[in-house]
Amino acid sequence: KEMTHHGYLYIQDRGVSRWDTCGAEACLEAFGGNLLKLTEFLREEKDSYYTYLASKTNLDFIPNTAYRTKYNSNLQDLPSPAQKAQDVSQVKAYSNLCGLVAFGKEFNTQEGRKYLRDAIRKAAAVDPPSLD
Repeated sequence: KEMTHHGYLYIQDRGVSRWDTCGAEACLEAFGGNLLKLTEFLREEKDSYYTYLASKTNLDFIPNTAYRTKYNSNLQDLPSPAQKAQDVSQVKAYSNLCGLVAFGKEFNTQEGRKYLRDAIRKAAAVDPPSLD
């Protein structure tokens, strides 16, 4: 059975900060959509949202996932070539380090999410998210 889906989808694999996503997440949810962590969306069959709690450390940090950049690094000495952050102390508390996938209500069903997950996994197998 061939299925065709039409709707809104946005994938971000580059570094952004919490203030870049919190408003968009609120708007999407108000209209029936969602904004989720890309890394977890690809790995698991469950939703994983960014944490917006005030904290001195990054509550969403996953070791050896995101590359350290001038935008997300707590440290001034950036290695060359770029290296993945090994410890939460290496990254800013407010950096979104896991990428994001945002979709409208058209995909916010079990069938729609499966369709997106399968399509993004196929694309990631050819060109993995950079998470930098």
